[in-house]
Amino acid sequence: MMYHAIKFLHNIIVRPVPDGITDAEWFHGCRAFEYSESEFKLKTRIKEYPNMNLVSIEEWKELISSLDEPANVPNNNFKPTYVKHDKWDTNRPIY
Repeated sequence: MMYHAIKFLHNIIVRPVPDGITDAEWFHGCRAFEYSESEFKLKTRIKEYPNMNLVSIEEWKELISSLDEPANVPNNNFKPTYVKHDKWDTNRPIY
């Protein structure tokens, strides 16, 4: 049986070729690479690459669904740069 290795950034999932790639995955930049070796050999070969992360089906679905939700911000640790001064603060500029 032939398998697809579907890649998005540093994440890879292995699925059978008949499952294909969805329109949403293609729209977000996922690309499929077709291999004719067994699933075990393919997963073993992917794990040898240090910068690739083999993900499960649940992790993959969560990753793709998070790309479709613009309100889902993966990192919400923003620090404001504006400092609001109190009216009694003594370090006001003099004009």
